[in-house]
Amino acid sequence: MAKRKVLRDQNILSIGDAFDDGSRPLEADVEDLLDADVYERLVRESHSPDLGKKKIAVNDRIPRLAKRMEQALKGADVEFSKTRPARLFLEKMGQAPDMVLTRDAVNRFERLFMAINEKLKRHVARDAGAFR
Repeated sequence: MAKRKVLRDQNILSIGDAFDDGSRPLEADVEDLLDADVYERLVRESHSPDLGKKKIAVNDRIPRLAKRMEQALKGADVEFSKTRPARLFLEKMGQAPDMVLTRDAVNRFERLFMAINEKLKRHVARDAGAFR
């Protein structure tokens, strides 16, 4: 959309904007806002009916958490569903948020929302309307 000039470059955010400059990943999905061990636990728990006693090997060199877990489950002949850990995350947020949100994850979410608010403030100040 930016290449076709539907959206202005300065109005585009990436998940990477949630990370400190020193730890900013080249590629990131929304799942990467969580700590890797938290996301892995969510995936294991949400896919436990299909996993049973199967062991999975997680390749920590794959930078994107969802892709990392997708490959790990594929190695165990289990189909990965991104919605399962997402649903479980929402459940746990309602019951015990400290179990799924570490201080680092909270900081990443805060940085992302600060970036969103800053871009929105600049857009509103331009008073250009949508897609201008």
